Amino acid sequence: LDQSMDATEETEDSQSDAVNSISEAGEVENEAYTIPPLSLLKQPAKQKATSKAEVQKKGQLLETTLKNFGVDARVTQIKIGPAVTQYEIQTAQGVKVSKIVNLHNDIALALAAKDIRIEAPIPGRSAVGIEVPNDKISLVSLKEVLD
Repeated sequence: LDQSMDATEETEDSQSDAVNSISEAGEVENEAYTIPPLSLLKQPAKQKATSKAEVQKKGQLLETTLKNFGVDARVTQIKIGPAVTQYEIQTAQGVKVSKIVNLHNDIALALAAKDIRIEAPIPGRSAVGIEVPNDKISLVSLKEVLD
């Protein structure tokens, strides 16, 4: 019985030591640890990016498609990402946002896209965003994210 009491006391002591090594922010203090250098990560392979000419051509096609359906709008900004390209659309005054949203399938057909996403309106802006998948998806490596 005395041996089990000693074992219990030792366990409680080691638990209190572990609790004491945790800082007030809730992080475990380990002064011996150093973050490994980024040079350990491989350089990302060069990839063929989506061409700007192709993206601009789709932007013009998007404007034409909207005009064909009676929506007066123009592409004001294009943001190319690794998987999708966002076209920022500025509509003329008096154009209902719901009119653009209802053209979802027609826009996808005109752009020959599998699917598109319409962000109406873009938060914090007076514009509509139309996201179109890129023909080729670019991989983003961990080294690129951390650099």
